[in-house]
Amino acid sequence: VNANDVAVMGARPMYFLATVLLAEGADEAEADAIFDDVLDACRQVGAALCGGHIEITAGLGRTMLSGTMLGEVDSDRLITKAGIRGGEDIILTKCAGLEGTAILASEKRNELGAEIPPDILDRAAKLIYDPGISVVKEALAACDAAGKGAIHAMHDPTEGGVATALHELADAAECGALVEYDKIPFRDDTRRFCRILGLDPLGIISSGSLLIASAADATERIIGALQGAGIDAVRIGTITREGPVELLKAGKKLPMPRFDSDEVSRVL
Repeated sequence: VNANDVAVMGARPMYFLATVLLAEGADEAEADAIFDDVLDACRQVGAALCGGHIEITAGLGRTMLSGTMLGEVDSDRLITKAGIRGGEDIILTKCAGLEGTAILASEKRNELGAEIPPDILDRAAKLIYDPGISVVKEALAACDAAGKGAIHAMHDPTEGGVATALHELADAAECGALVEYDKIPFRDDTRRFCRILGLDPLGIISSGSLLIASAADATERIIGALQGAGIDAVRIGTITREGPVELLKAGKKLPMPRFDSDEVSRVL
């Protein structure tokens, strides 16, 4: 997640600092295992573990880890959400609700198992690792393909799903959006899980997908580059200069739903 936050600003993740607070009773083997995982995660995004802090913390019931990722980008290629001007296309990579689908498959297996075969639940639970929740690859590939100034904002949808991420984009730039519901890519298992559990797939955590606000003349180039790199991507709507964030569904414009909390949290 730290690397995603850097990459959506157009920067390449470079240096990671980890703070590890070990619970009372932790031993050297636990510390070694944690740093093996941290080093592996850093390698996957091309970053180096360059420092931080570790201690056994009195009174702490379970081990906690936090981190800071630093990245590098030329100052004239920095991307912020304030760069949106209106008229941009909205691109979404992979599928909406990716991480939420994996969480539901793992944590609500008993409820889903009455209707969903075990092999489908097993595959869905592994989405957290394949394709995973990193958007570093697609963010950097999109920037390279678009060229300087063609991407006006990027955002990785997390808690609250794609709907919340779209509101966050619009709020940051004081603009609106019109999104075509039928263009939003959902996995079949995502739709099935949400139907069984009574959830709105627009509001489930979507780490692993990436929203891109691109100049209209760069959209085809960006999507082509992403697809060439093996990453699904599709245009789902347009940024509007003003007005609300709306959803075009069955020929009608509807308010994009807002979620006070992630839909997955309602059933956990």
